[in-house]
Amino acid sequence: MKPKPTLIVTPFLSVFAMAAVFSACPAFAQENHAVSQNVEVAILEDLTAAIPQNASMSQTSSTTSSNTFWPPLSPQAVDFRANVKDILFAFDKYEDPTNKTTLEADAAYLKAHPDIKVRIDGYADNRGTIVYNLALAQKRADIARADLIRAGVSPDRIMSATGWGMLYPTCDMDSDQCWDVNRRAHLRFYW
Repeated sequence: MKPKPTLIVTPFLSVFAMAAVFSACPAFAQENHAVSQNVEVAILEDLTAAIPQNASMSQTSSTTSSNTFWPPLSPQAVDFRANVKDILFAFDKYEDPTNKTTLEADAAYLKAHPDIKVRIDGYADNRGTIVYNLALAQKRADIARADLIRAGVSPDRIMSATGWGMLYPTCDMDSDQCWDVNRRAHLRFYW
């Protein structure tokens, strides 16, 4: 009689468990997000300085398309990042942004640039449970999407609206100033 082969599952399960723990750990996510933001800003500044001021769009496109940087650098993306700001919310609220003028300015920018598409990421501060903050952040992303559509932005230009809860804060200190900027809907350039 032949012995039955045994399947070793334990190493695979431990790898998946570690990945789940690290992806759910706010401190790990904060560190990685802060590093990726700093790298993105540094790359963006370096590449912006490297693009000649008199370069045509075709020259710029060919230069940046050969780069492996993410997100891709284009004059349109640089302009978007300089002009579109975060939509902020009060503590434990999602219905009414605290900076309606920013929402209106974002909508006006998007209407003036009809070829731009966006993703909306909703966030919460670090008070509350993970599940509650995920739901609240999703509501913020959804209301920002609805408000932009109400302001005249075509719905087919908003590619997604996703709530990230308390992951990826812009400020990681426990203070009112940090909490205020972390409760937001962030518009991202979609390419």
